[in-house]
Amino acid sequence: MLNIKKKSIIIYYFLVYTLVLSLIIFINNLHPLIHPEKVSNLVYLWDANINNFLKPFNSCRLDACIGRFRPLDYVFELIDALFIKYQIILTKKVNWVPLSTYVCIFFSPIIFAFINKRNKILSLIFIFLFFSSFQFLSDFYNYFRPGKHLAFLFFIATSYAAVFKYEELASSLRKEYLLIFLIPALFDEQIIMFIFFYSAVLFVKKRNVNTFNISLVIIFLLYLVFTLAEHMTALTTLKYLKNDSYRSKEFIMQRIDLFISNSLTLNFETLRFVFLNNKLITLIIFFTSLFTISSLFLRKFKFIQILAGNRKFIKPLLADKKQGILLYLLSGIFIYLASAFLHPGIFFGKTQGLSYYFLIPGFIYFYTIFITFENLNIKYSFIFKCIAVILLPFIVMRNLSAMNNNLVWHSNVWNEVNTRVESNIFHGGWYLHTWQSGAHLTSLVNKGCKWEIINMESIGEIEKIVYKKYICESFLKIN
Repeated sequence: MLNIKKKSIIIYYFLVYTLVLSLIIFINNLHPLIHPEKVSNLVYLWDANINNFLKPFNSCRLDACIGRFRPLDYVFELIDALFIKYQIILTKKVNWVPLSTYVCIFFSPIIFAFINKRNKILSLIFIFLFFSSFQFLSDFYNYFRPGKHLAFLFFIATSYAAVFKYEELASSLRKEYLLIFLIPALFDEQIIMFIFFYSAVLFVKKRNVNTFNISLVIIFLLYLVFTLAEHMTALTTLKYLKNDSYRSKEFIMQRIDLFISNSLTLNFETLRFVFLNNKLITLIIFFTSLFTISSLFLRKFKFIQILAGNRKFIKPLLADKKQGILLYLLSGIFIYLASAFLHPGIFFGKTQGLSYYFLIPGFIYFYTIFITFENLNIKYSFIFKCIAVILLPFIVMRNLSAMNNNLVWHSNVWNEVNTRVESNIFHGGWYLHTWQSGAHLTSLVNKGCKWEIINMESIGEIEKIVYKKYICESFLKIN
């Protein structure tokens, strides 16, 4: 007979795998829109005249030519493009669900469950809430950058190390942890912000060489090699940021005003959407969490005494083992602020097509709450555990239903497009920088590449190459 501990582990993983299966089915039924920038990328990624090995090293072709640094993202962009290509050849249909989506959907909840099984009930609640939330799943409603959700996948391990291995990582160089910090940072620059935060804090506090410091140095050296090979420098990126985000005082003030007016709302809306789409439950959880976290840190870190100028409390504060949790909380705030001022899309976490900018900061936000509650060592009654386990599937179904109902814009695009294709009625043309363009031509290809029903002069040259030359004439052999 299995003992209670082994039974609980079996139930724990059974529920997690059930969630993973539900998410795969949900994703498999999606009809993602192709991001307008991705259409242009596919011209390059599907070009048989260019060596596949060289393609990920051309950031100017796969990204804005401003010294961006996410090389592993470019590698998976190529893998996804090849996956889509052979998927079209085998199924004779265009479906913009790439391989990276299935990888993230399958592994993210499982890795989190494996790493955070100390408190199985709390872990299950977090897993079911977050991985069925809008912030996680909306990233897959468009085919664009795999680096966002793959960075998130690897960042789960990074977060665990930063919180629970903080003391040993901050005190010395632990080479075995380097890859945990380097891999997600090579997918997306938001992770570089995370490493920069820790590296700067520890440099001021400890003044020694540690894992965070070395990780940042390695990333910087790789950045130099990567950008200088394309005849760019950091000044190229700074110039772009100045022209894009900080070109005038008025624009800076507008950005600050946008942040102040939306940041609190965004946090509230995020919680509201995730927690059963119910405002009352959200208010209860929000204020309970706020009170609990505030009480914990006021008690543990003695902020009142420090603010009063009693210096003898500063040393115990820095030596406290709980400081890993505090630093993780502050790192989340730092990444949120930095991301918000670098890209306005972070403000609109519920907007389809922009929510992937909120994925990593959103995870840190929720994970901080999870870690804090886990370290409170709250004892849950047997009745509470039973109720929680029973409710979890219903939470997922409610979240998925709410998500479908709230993606009105996405649904309207496909309904309007399919109606026009079925009726052979087309007004106006297609332009590269419209979501409707990709939807129109995707539906057209899936109806048998009936180019005769549209005005070819209304289609952009890049889209002609992708849809007509590559997909129809090459992959599907339809002339």
